[in-house]
This record gives sequence, C-alpha cells and structure tokens, in this order.
Amino acid sequence: MTLNASAGDASANYLFQLEARLKSFFSDQSQGFDIPPAVLYRLEGFIEAGVVSGFVTKIEMRDRLIAFAEHYTGADSAMVYRSDDRIILHVCMPEAPVYPST
Repeated sequence: MTLNASAGDASANYLFQLEARLKSFFSDQSQGFDIPPAVLYRLEGFIEAGVVSGFVTKIEMRDRLIAFAEHYTGADSAMVYRSDDRIILHVCMPEAPVYPST
C-alpha cells in the first residue's frame, strides 16, 4: 500500500475531520443527547494522534475546545476547558431529574 497524499493534504484532511467531529460532539451535548464512552474516547484518541503527528498543537487544540464549548454549551462549559490544562473532553450536560421512589 502506498500513500499518495502529501503532508499538507493529510494535515488539511485531519483538521477537516477534527472540526466535523468536534462539532458533532458539542452539538450532541447541547441538544441533550448522551455521549457514549466509545465516542468520547475515540475522539480523545483522534485529538492525541493529531497532536503527536504535529497536525495541531496543544495550544491550538485547547483554543478549539474552548471555542466549541462556548458556542455550543455556554460560558460555564468553556470555563471548564479554560481552567484545565489537559487536552481532554468534558461532558457538560445538565443532570437528569431524579425523583425519589416510594
């Protein structure tokens, strides 16, 4: 198997995929959908691969996470990303109402 894509093509493709995946992740949260652990961990792995490959820096990634959080889930959610130096995803969904049983 040979790879014909140039480094620039690979980088552009990665960034395109990253934006689409982050948009889906944050949009789903804002609509109240559950985020399955597999989706969360797969996206974190995708982010880590991009950082290790040099397609995105940790600073750029953190800025992206803050921007997406602010746009889709609000200032409180963005503050979680601002106050965390790690590049991890936080699930910021409202708690489900729980009613005591009798």
